[in-house]
Amino acid sequence: FSMCAAKDLAEHGVFVSIVCPDAIQTPMVDLQLHYKESAMAYSGGILAVEDVVSAVLEKLVYTRRRELFIGSSWFREKGARFGDIFHGARVIYMAEQSMRAKGIQAQ
Repeated sequence: FSMCAAKDLAEHGVFVSIVCPDAIQTPMVDLQLHYKESAMAYSGGILAVEDVVSAVLEKLVYTRRRELFIGSSWFREKGARFGDIFHGARVIYMAEQSMRAKGIQAQ
């Protein structure tokens, strides 16, 4: 949707982008800590709000990128992008299972 909106609104001087951060340290994340369904969020580090703000200002506003994936590690950033492109691939399913198991241990 964001790519279509970017194309449609460009002629009006409107820039559209999408930000896809990893889990961010918020009260909602704290509430989800004990739920099995949220285990994948705990398989990597939890981002601070300042990390997201910094990434948006440094990597999005000034460079005018269309998409910005912000992960707690390089692997999680690239993995999110790969999963976005190849969401039905078997390797994505396997990675999700591994991340879920790691998250359950971290919880």
